[in-house]
Amino acid sequence: MRNRFVKVKGTNISLNATRITELAEAGDPLMQTTLGMMILSKTLPLRRREEGVTWLKRAAEGGDPLGMYVLARAYGVEGELDPDGSEARMWMERSAKAGHPAAQAEYGMSLLDEGADIDQVDYWVTSAFNGGDCRGVYALGSHLVKSNPPESDDYRYGVMKLTNAAFGGISDATMELVGVYLNDDNRFMAARLLRKASSQDHPLANYILGTLLVRGTPYIEKDQTEAFALLSRSMEQGCREAGWTLGSMYLYGVGVEVDPGKALGLLADGYENDHPISILNLGVMFLEGIGVEKDPEIAANLFQRASELGSREATNNLGVMYAVGIGIPRDLDRAEKLFREAADEGEPNAEINIGLL
Repeated sequence: MRNRFVKVKGTNISLNATRITELAEAGDPLMQTTLGMMILSKTLPLRRREEGVTWLKRAAEGGDPLGMYVLARAYGVEGELDPDGSEARMWMERSAKAGHPAAQAEYGMSLLDEGADIDQVDYWVTSAFNGGDCRGVYALGSHLVKSNPPESDDYRYGVMKLTNAAFGGISDATMELVGVYLNDDNRFMAARLLRKASSQDHPLANYILGTLLVRGTPYIEKDQTEAFALLSRSMEQGCREAGWTLGSMYLYGVGVEVDPGKALGLLADGYENDHPISILNLGVMFLEGIGVEKDPEIAANLFQRASELGSREATNNLGVMYAVGIGIPRDLDRAEKLFREAADEGEPNAEINIGLL
């Protein structure tokens, strides 16, 4: 046997595989679980999977909650063994009853999925929460908030459970609470929770907070440097919308030095995904010749597309091009129609342009 040293889960002890095997054979349940996990995870590649299962079963049957939990997970759909729902459920339930927090959370969530009595679900997920696992209270809180009216006791209890989960570190719970407080028109609390979700590195929170920081709100002070940092982080986490906003920031030098090359790449991705602001700003780049060869005709086409997708600013810009005859034939009637459309949608410059015709 190779003389590998491993850290025993749940302890500060490091032992080599030989010593772990000796202790497991002597009847130590924790060592039996550790040895079984090592074999199933192929830390000991020369040992057969069946031997790992045997050690886990010995640990579980000997009363080790961790052994029961690991065995339940191993029999699960994504486990190391052939899936066996009855074995997985039996060992998960036993582990939960033996006090393992992760098992209590997962057992409670399985009961919730099955439509079991909420009090029964609550017992298990609260036990897990008291043991440090917040996943179950998040699942229960989310279920109660989504399935009950805001004035009900169950809804309020759900909010409490979401709060427990949020302050236990589950960023998805924090983001759900943002929605709860927005629905209640409590923007102060929503802003505080959005900040918290961002501090928990939630991708959507980073995107939303970054976007709001660009201009600021009554409860979120304007900070374009922080906005750029958060949007960059959100883009790294896979949020493409954050990249499109960054494209505009690179174009206009908001929170970062102007960089037409980076702006073009990010805005082009927005164009491919029918993002109206990205298309609008690409139009500006072609109209002004920023980072690309100046081409008013392409700019007009881009403004037309952005207008069709709902950009009132693009509608106004297209009206200006018709009014002046840049990139398209001059047409004052068409220009006035576009200005009025943009004005009806709340574009302030369109009102001014109507008066200038």
